[in-house]
Amino acid sequence: MAKGKGRKRKRRKKEQVRKREEIHSTKQSPSRWWKGLLSGAAIAATLASISSGVLAVLPKLSVEVSGSLRTTDPMATIFSLSNEGYLSVYDITVTCLPFVKGNRYQIDNATFNPTDFRVAVLSPGHRVKLPCNEAIAILDASATSATLEMPIRYRPKGAFWHRTATFSFEADRSHDGTWVWTGNPK
Repeated sequence: MAKGKGRKRKRRKKEQVRKREEIHSTKQSPSRWWKGLLSGAAIAATLASISSGVLAVLPKLSVEVSGSLRTTDPMATIFSLSNEGYLSVYDITVTCLPFVKGNRYQIDNATFNPTDFRVAVLSPGHRVKLPCNEAIAILDASATSATLEMPIRYRPKGAFWHRTATFSFEADRSHDGTWVWTGNPK
């Protein structure tokens, strides 16, 4: 009988040890949840720094009013395109879509320039004048409002696809008959 009791004790001890191991393996120690939190924070910080780095080098195109050939003609305004990013952009195509409304006429969203304006490369920090002033001349003083949309299609450096950025401008006629353009980037 002594052998039977010894075996039972050993079996009980083994079961107790196994139960303790199961309890300890399923329970996390108090310092272990910090490790998960820290690794999650490290992954989030890494993703944030990678995305901010990518956003920093993306092309940043802007269109500004550079002046006017005739201040009383809304379409005689000269616009310029500039690259404010860190990388060059390629295969740039600019289309000028004017909309002019007057007392006796309305010219809707039509391209009056027979061909689009194209630029092969626009380097960072460089600017090019856009020939939207050649699109149409409004010499009639009855024009009441004008808008201009410029879809600009370009290819970022190292990309095989083209992107399109649309710039929109509205003109307000001042009391002295001159036109003031304000931009509304989309």
